[in-house]
Amino acid sequence: MKKIYLCTIALLTLFFAYSQDGALDPAFAGKGWTTTEFTRGNFYYESGRQVFLQTNGTYMVVFNINGYTILARYLTKNNTLDISYGTDGYSEPVHLEYAAAAQQTDGKIVVTGLYNVTGNLDFGLARFNIDGSLDNSFGINGLQTTDFYGDWDWPFAIAIQTSGTIIVAGQAYSTVSNSYDFALAAYTTNGVPDASFGTEGKQSTDFFGDMDLASAIAIQIDDKIVLAGQAYGGEGTTIDFALARYNTDGSLDNNFGVNGKQTTDILNYADYAFAIAIQSDNKIVVAGQASDNLSNNDDFAIARYDTYGNLDPSFDGDGKQTTDFLNGGYDRALSLAIQTDGKIIAAGQVGNNATNNFDFGLARYTTGGALDASFGTGGKQITDFFGGQDYALGLAIQSDGKIVAIGEAYNTNRNTDFALVRYNTNGTLDNRFDRDGRLTGYYTAGVMYFTALAIQNDGKIIAAGTAYNANYNGDFALARYNTNGTLDKTFNRTGKQTTDFSGNDDYVRAIVIQPDGKIVAAGASSMPKPSDPESYLADFALARYNSNGSIDNKFNRNGKQITDFFGDIDEAYSIALQSDGKIVVGGRAYTTNGNRFDFGLARYNSNGSLDGTFGTAGKQTTDFTGYDDYAHALAIQSDGKIVVAGMTYNNTSYYDFALARYTTNGSLDGDFDGDGRQTVDFFGNYDGAHAIAIQGDKIVVAGEVFNTNGTNYDFGLARFNKTDGSLDVSFGDNGKQTTDFLLGEDYASAMALQSDNKIIVVGGVFNSENGGYDFGVARYTADGLLDAGFDADGKQTSAFSGGYDIAYAVAIHGNDIYVAGSTRGPVDKGLVAAYTTSTIAGALPAITSLPARENGLAPVLSVKAMPNPFTTSFTLLLHSANNSPATISITNAGGQLMERKTSFAANSLQFGANYKPGIYYVEVVQGTEKAMVKLIKQ
Repeated sequence: MKKIYLCTIALLTLFFAYSQDGALDPAFAGKGWTTTEFTRGNFYYESGRQVFLQTNGTYMVVFNINGYTILARYLTKNNTLDISYGTDGYSEPVHLEYAAAAQQTDGKIVVTGLYNVTGNLDFGLARFNIDGSLDNSFGINGLQTTDFYGDWDWPFAIAIQTSGTIIVAGQAYSTVSNSYDFALAAYTTNGVPDASFGTEGKQSTDFFGDMDLASAIAIQIDDKIVLAGQAYGGEGTTIDFALARYNTDGSLDNNFGVNGKQTTDILNYADYAFAIAIQSDNKIVVAGQASDNLSNNDDFAIARYDTYGNLDPSFDGDGKQTTDFLNGGYDRALSLAIQTDGKIIAAGQVGNNATNNFDFGLARYTTGGALDASFGTGGKQITDFFGGQDYALGLAIQSDGKIVAIGEAYNTNRNTDFALVRYNTNGTLDNRFDRDGRLTGYYTAGVMYFTALAIQNDGKIIAAGTAYNANYNGDFALARYNTNGTLDKTFNRTGKQTTDFSGNDDYVRAIVIQPDGKIVAAGASSMPKPSDPESYLADFALARYNSNGSIDNKFNRNGKQITDFFGDIDEAYSIALQSDGKIVVGGRAYTTNGNRFDFGLARYNSNGSLDGTFGTAGKQTTDFTGYDDYAHALAIQSDGKIVVAGMTYNNTSYYDFALARYTTNGSLDGDFDGDGRQTVDFFGNYDGAHAIAIQGDKIVVAGEVFNTNGTNYDFGLARFNKTDGSLDVSFGDNGKQTTDFLLGEDYASAMALQSDNKIIVVGGVFNSENGGYDFGVARYTADGLLDAGFDADGKQTSAFSGGYDIAYAVAIHGNDIYVAGSTRGPVDKGLVAAYTTSTIAGALPAITSLPARENGLAPVLSVKAMPNPFTTSFTLLLHSANNSPATISITNAGGQLMERKTSFAANSLQFGANYKPGIYYVEVVQGTEKAMVKLIKQ
């Protein structure tokens, strides 16, 4: 037994070293990455979509913001956000727009919405755990998407059958009818399309060959599905209420209406159904709006049907009812609920022609379809928030009969908040609810992003960037993290610090840590141009902080330093410390005599004053070709000379990599390519350097390069000899190297060297699968070749928000590569990620799980894919000591499921013929065993 144990440890140790090389380090923040927000305020447009009343008395609010869906939990005892839920009261965001939601019996909430990240609109579906986290057991990492015919598909409603099957309804553009049809999709409890429903879990229904849209869904007690929406009868005809009923297998129920479908004209013009509910007697109630062709007015419209889809004449005599609120205007019912006594409540928007605003509007009807005079004023109630545009989109009834409406309200900050109103049973505002019956909420995080990173000697991580304050101006922002990824509360008591210079935009571009632990941040401080307030001026800006995060008033007397060059735009992008403690800052300076940007450098004494022995009064500028030049990075050689990298315009409409080297007094170094300056072109197009590092007697520069095909930007590297500035032809391909990730735009932002001189470059990588950018990390050998020991191909991409993640800074400490940048979801936040490295070089093994076996430790399950990389298709070989079937799942780099199959060991299967070029992951699961292979299609 002891021998088995030791062998197990040996195998797992070997696996750990391999699998961790280039992988996110779970020891950092539990998952390898963490986000940080700074400013809190009411900045964005929020829209409340739905509210769920919980048995413990809390409210679960579903709202949209900036193309994302978020959940929030409110305590009804004091009507405050429950900060114990999720992160500060909010769930994880999911990239779904125009959300609709349903709650499972176990408390989990399933949300559907428009998945729009690539321009091809699809159904999107996600599930949240009760703690606000995405349920990663659902779909693919908590998200599932569905395409119908390769065109626009839009979900509007969701419901859950008693079996747990999830039904989503909306519209899809059908290539069969060449029109928009009712569309519905069914999913199993784990988020996989239900193959027993329709065709591959999907069904669509056409009415008259024109525009059809399902807006609402309800599930009958027998699990049959009823959809309500609109159907357009074609040119010159009307838009009518439209209903369809489906059997549990997705087929139309021919016992309903005409062949499973029913349409209803309300006012002989344009009628739209938005909500549906089923009474206890199985009658179907539908709510929406109706308009005639004689006026510009719209009214609430209610219709009731019997179980066969016929209008119910016991409801207002003909099965239909319309309600006008303010003698004209745009009124529409958007949600619906039925009380335990059978009365019907409709909520939506009411147009006020006098103010040109919309308000929450509610109406209650008796079981016979008449307005209930005991509710509000004559059966109607109108609620205004701030005198702007207010819409009620959802409705719920408490166990005590009180009514809760949710929607959005236009606020005094000139954006919208999600809005809740609680009414007493008679329709009056419940003043026990937030004092006046009305509550508004908003997502409090402000925009921020990290652009700089440094590691202290004790391993603590300092990330810096820009945080936008309550006035929406940028400030210097710093955060310090413990080695486990938590904020270090010994740093300014919160782990965070912000600094304002001018009351306008200030932003950090680089930081450096002094030997005494003090932190110097460099960037720019802007101000409006006096002659043109719409334009701006900017100066180099520096701030120094004590190790506890407080501003260091010994630095230029107030901890801050601003440096102007020629009275125009000057911005610092880089910073470095000399061995004597002096601070060198590089960037760009606008020269008024040449009307162009030049390299700009400034050197400061340790007390923050300009060093008069450097350049002219502590400043130096350098022109290359008489056009714009930008200095983005600098490094100091061991002999004290300063090397600066950036880009220069080459007078042929393109930019090139540009380097300049300066002596210790700030003059150009004539030993460096003859005049202290060097430029490098890659493919006769746009090249820009953003990072620099000294590698022994070499200088390595990294940035973006417009590739040889003239189609995309790639990571670009070049290496120069330190002795004379010449290109080092032993590096990469004749001194240069380019790297493409996912056949899209790749921008390199920063670089760091490992102790073995391997090169780490990070930036943003366009991912066509999610329509946004991912963190991109590449590792090269010391001589510029991609290092196959790093994530198998030398490249790694990480999608955090699934939308817009860009890396701007990198630093190395111990066995971790720390990368900082921003992630968008739903607003930009600062993000720090940790990737681990190992001392073992080589390709990642196909096996990602090596379970210990008492009969000799041979792995139960092994997987081999060949060829890899592949150009057409690949063959997957499975081997297992177990005869049970294995499930094979293939996902792309964006996490989207490509296909899933079941097979037995010893079988060989082919995949990938229809895949686009890119990175794919094959996961094989057999019982408790799991194996994974990463593949690349070229």
